[in-house]
Amino acid sequence: MIEATSTLGQVGEILRVAGLLREFHGPEDLSVMGVCQDSRKTNPGDLFLAWQGDSLDAHDFVGAAVCNGAVAAVVERKVDIEIPQIIVTDGRRSAALVACEVIGAGSRSMFTVGVTGTNGKTTTALLARYLMGQKSSTASIGTLGVFDEEGVRPGTEGLTTPGPVQVASFLRQLVDGGMGAVVMEASSHALDQHRIDGVIFDVGVFTNLSHDHLDYHGDVNKYFGAKAHLVELVASHGTLVVNGDDPAWSKLDANGRSIRTFALNSPADIRAESVQMGPNGSDFELVIDSERREVSFPLLARFNIENALAAAAVGAAYGLSIDEIAVGLSTAPQVAGRLETVVTEPFTVLID
Repeated sequence: MIEATSTLGQVGEILRVAGLLREFHGPEDLSVMGVCQDSRKTNPGDLFLAWQGDSLDAHDFVGAAVCNGAVAAVVERKVDIEIPQIIVTDGRRSAALVACEVIGAGSRSMFTVGVTGTNGKTTTALLARYLMGQKSSTASIGTLGVFDEEGVRPGTEGLTTPGPVQVASFLRQLVDGGMGAVVMEASSHALDQHRIDGVIFDVGVFTNLSHDHLDYHGDVNKYFGAKAHLVELVASHGTLVVNGDDPAWSKLDANGRSIRTFALNSPADIRAESVQMGPNGSDFELVIDSERREVSFPLLARFNIENALAAAAVGAAYGLSIDEIAVGLSTAPQVAGRLETVVTEPFTVLID
């Protein structure tokens, strides 16, 4: 766990400004050396973050956290343990804000992109990371793990969007490692559970929306609402990159943020025209506003062209020229496990 130093009073003020603070019990000058949401991983000086989960109630583990060295807790209800406590209305959202306050708001030190949608998040994020890497060191956080110039960081794989403490830790590690930008997958579960509410995004990408995860969200309107929450996490001067071929996104309220659209079959700011599909990828004319460049794209299928257009829009928002974007797309690497071409002779083998 990365450690930083804050005070309980500073934490309380962050929560008060966010409208989350109900009660504050403890000394304002108490030093907080770190944060933790798992009592088994608590270090001396940590602030323990508790909320009522779907299957477990973290309030039941405040005592264990104290035994391991926690000096205070953020809780949704007062716990009968002698420890300073900040009582909040929403433990999940509070955890995200507090983690970024104590560990450090890494997203404020990097150009930060969030990618949401039913499909295409991983490929879009990795393509955007590859394009943006032409300008500065860029990482991605998502299903395949934390991905930087050295590849996937060991032990980070398997979770589309980590919990709030881990998100803040990853971002701080990336800043400390000299990264200039990061692209993060934002799942509907993570958005609904406010895991990334402490992140300030420069760009929010919306790939597509289909009827999925309704076992969790209940209906498509709630699913849309979870995805749309990303808009609120994009800075007021930021950019929304929206799939113009998907009518579901027509209901998005940008609330003053600029919108850039991409599409294969509709008028849009970023388009692919004269598309020719082949066994080794596709050739198309990339159109960004009034400029055009030829692209030979090595990833298979039309949906990957859509992902490429989304990544191109991100690259343009990052300040890349259309020439840099076209060259980047033409040399893009395969994405592991995503219609990945692994052998072409004597026949083609794909992993998907």
